[in-house]
Amino acid sequence: MVKDAASKYITEKEQKEVKILEAFGSAMAERPINLEELSKRREDLRLIGGDELVIEASAVVANFAHVTKIVDTTGRKHDPQLIKFLQKIFFLRRHGSKIKYSLLTVLAIGTYALLRKKGV
Repeated sequence: MVKDAASKYITEKEQKEVKILEAFGSAMAERPINLEELSKRREDLRLIGGDELVIEASAVVANFAHVTKIVDTTGRKHDPQLIKFLQKIFFLRRHGSKIKYSLLTVLAIGTYALLRKKGV
């Protein structure tokens, strides 16, 4: 849903660059980590934005990993009622694949826009 809406406001080239950012984020999140795949995705990312983009995208992933560890150490468990509520709102069963990547897409677009603004 967000992905479809965002695609109307960016060029085809920018859409390809967003896909490269998404692929890098997915490779970073994969467990067990596939170093060969990650290396390929990192090089793809370097081609569109240089070392600065690789560092910034890596920092974003590291921040998410850090926050996840903080939440995990609190012992917080998911609330089954909250999960049911979210499933109803976001139609997770019907639109799971779109929702799964929508946040990553928003993050990738935001990072890209910030880098463009900085002139990278």
